[in-house]
Amino acid sequence: MKRKNAFIALLALSLFLYEAVYGQGEGEQILRPNTQTGDSLEIKDKIRNLEEIVVTGTRTEKTLANTPILTRVISSAQLRQNDFENIMDALEYTIPGLQFNSDPRGDNIRIQGLENKYLLILVDGERLSTTPGGPIDFERLSLSNVKQIEIIKGAASALYGSSAIGMTINIITKTPDRKLEGWAKTRYSRFNDWVLDASVGTAFRKITSQTLFYRNSHNGYDLTPESPQAFTKDPGTNMNIEQKFAWNHKKTQITASGIYYLTEVTNPGESVKNTHYKSNNKTLRVTATQHFADNHQLKVSYYGDFYTRNTIYQSTNESEKNATSDIQTLRILDTYTPSVSLQAIAGAEYNWNKDYNAIQYGEE
Repeated sequence: MKRKNAFIALLALSLFLYEAVYGQGEGEQILRPNTQTGDSLEIKDKIRNLEEIVVTGTRTEKTLANTPILTRVISSAQLRQNDFENIMDALEYTIPGLQFNSDPRGDNIRIQGLENKYLLILVDGERLSTTPGGPIDFERLSLSNVKQIEIIKGAASALYGSSAIGMTINIITKTPDRKLEGWAKTRYSRFNDWVLDASVGTAFRKITSQTLFYRNSHNGYDLTPESPQAFTKDPGTNMNIEQKFAWNHKKTQITASGIYYLTEVTNPGESVKNTHYKSNNKTLRVTATQHFADNHQLKVSYYGDFYTRNTIYQSTNESEKNATSDIQTLRILDTYTPSVSLQAIAGAEYNWNKDYNAIQYGEE
């Protein structure tokens, strides 16, 4: 049995009126240095943070001071300073009450009693697909390629749908800005946990390109040694390959990216199970932006994510498809800013979802 649903969400015309946060006279007095306490340095840092560009609250670029939606930003500098191992560590450390619970299908999130289906995870403004049943696999994301993380607490369903009732987290990735740049990292830790992380990118004239590779393998671990046939976290391997292109010509920008992600979760050596899971994701994103004037732009985007999970029979090494989840989104967004204090945003979005789970629906 298949379940298909399609809906058209018309993003209502929205007018955002906002005033500058700092006035002329009072702001100048605040910035006067206090040589005894050094308070001016702290205040300058806070004002500099307010000049950061965010996009999650309105789907358009705004400074943190001028966005009408309260947005928390985790910058790349903060991510480096804390030396997080992965995205989950960064989110757990910076968002109070956020909890992760991993299983072979991915990561389940809870915050203040709300589960996955009420929390929205975005990557560059597009929904990160969940596996059938709801978990999200954060292992497909490399922390090295994260520019910043934007967090909106509370409902954002007017822009993103019903799954954004509890919280919206938007993970913004980096874009090359030099003729040649890249990195190569490796990490080895307990339980034979081995990570390889590499990227090479270029920005030459009107074209930018970036290729990313990420691989992680581990033997799992067991917090219940009295039952060695079942581990707390099963052994597994995952690999992510991504290619991004961008073309910028005067008032026209076109970006395209493709991602292939493969993960396999096996069983402990003493397990009596004869099967394990192996899954893959294929993701395609294309965006075109046209600037008709300095205060008027039209953006058209397509996003497709196609997930397949297979059951592997270890005795014969044969595989059988047991779940799929396909998401496709087409969006048009028109932004007009006639004055500093007035902005009009209108758009339309079409979503197409197809889910299949052998346990629930039988044969596809």
